[in-house]
Amino acid sequence: MDINFNCPEFYYGIDVYDRLLELQELEPQAFYPEAKVKYVYGALPGMIWNGGGFMGGMPEHNIDYLCAVREFYEKNNIILRFTLTNPNLEETDVYDRQCNEMLKLFDNGMNEIIVNSPILEKYLRDKFPNYKFTKSITAAKEDYDFVKALDTYESVVIPRRKNRDWDFLNSVPESKRSKIEILVDETCPIDCPRLYTHYNVFSKMNLFQSFNDRERNCTTIKNNDSMFPEIGNKDMIYMDEIINKYLPLGFNDIKLSGRNSADHCAKALAQYFFKPEYKLAGFCYILNVGLN
Repeated sequence: MDINFNCPEFYYGIDVYDRLLELQELEPQAFYPEAKVKYVYGALPGMIWNGGGFMGGMPEHNIDYLCAVREFYEKNNIILRFTLTNPNLEETDVYDRQCNEMLKLFDNGMNEIIVNSPILEKYLRDKFPNYKFTKSITAAKEDYDFVKALDTYESVVIPRRKNRDWDFLNSVPESKRSKIEILVDETCPIDCPRLYTHYNVFSKMNLFQSFNDRERNCTTIKNNDSMFPEIGNKDMIYMDEIINKYLPLGFNDIKLSGRNSADHCAKALAQYFFKPEYKLAGFCYILNVGLN
């Protein structure tokens, strides 16, 4: 069974994906054979509907370049998922011209949208019927019926507190398990008391609203300052556990964090696509930097 990874940053990370896919074809022995780029999520700079991270300004390239971005992922059969999860939107925000034009440009019958705002979701379902919808992890502050939600959504990203809830996971009908998406590598601890405060700050930043700068900084993040911070972080789920525990149960929809820069993107991909002995060299190659 393939691991269908939902990977970060389709805009700033496009060169990383170009090199990753090239290397995966040339040097397959360096990769976990189960690892596939099925989706790449993100947004475009200046999209006020964006959530979960901040992308300021405007796209750095013209319309021809954005068309080339779309075509690159199309030719590699990769689905783009727009993270349109800003929870602070008002009714008038759905008419934002740039956001509407960008979704028109990428409306190819393949691409999808991640949502958590009822206001925006209703508008998008009416305006852009070709897109499929995923329910965001940011909509899961409280538990809801995740399985029933799959009647409405293409997939559901479950909160990380459910990642190792084996009673819950075993209760999911086998036919639905490939639609339950599991975020495995977020460095912020599962019990972070400021998680939704951070989501709210990013959303305000995308809307160019004021916020308390102290709310943006995280003091609980679990990162041991190594390039690959796996040591001592029990909240993360790594490839051996995915392959040995989740795949046999039919859970193969896996989400990686790492938005808003090429290096964050490359770091996440190196951790989960390359076998351990190739991880550092693979990271350097896909980021196009030297080992030294």
